[in-house]
Amino acid sequence: MRATCYAMCPADEIKERKKYNGTHAFEKFELVKRYSRDVVQDRPELIRPTPICYLTVSFLRDCVMDTDRTADTVFKGKYEFGDVYGFVSDRFRSIV
Repeated sequence: MRATCYAMCPADEIKERKKYNGTHAFEKFELVKRYSRDVVQDRPELIRPTPICYLTVSFLRDCVMDTDRTADTVFKGKYEFGDVYGFVSDRFRSIV
């Protein structure tokens, strides 16, 4: 099976999350797929190819990971360690 989702978040999930206001403060610029145990693995439109997974990891590492310790960040406001950890751990879980 060939992965066909060339975004950090599948289109169906983007529509659903925007409809129900399910976006996180760290997703102002780009939505990242949330972890879900009930993902159907035979739907290629839900599976991201390796380069997209690498891009997602880079985004999480470079843009989100240090927002609790760094004042110079693209996300305005003060974030606690728990907020950053919860977001990053959930999104990393969706990659593997």
